[in-house]
Amino acid sequence: MQRVIGRYSQDIDGPLLVAIGAMHGNEPAGVNAIRTGFEMLDHEKNKAGI
Repeated sequence: MQRVIGRYSQDIDGPLLVAIGAMHGNEPAGVNAIRTGFEMLDHEKNKAGI
């Protein structure tokens, strides 16, 4: 079972964010929100041309 949904880094020092979802295992909303967050980061990264 994969437990890490994603990683995002710009290789610079800065704040760290840890997102935890599905603590009880049967609640998909947390995992879906984390996946959406990564999709948004990828979209912004592509838009900025990074």
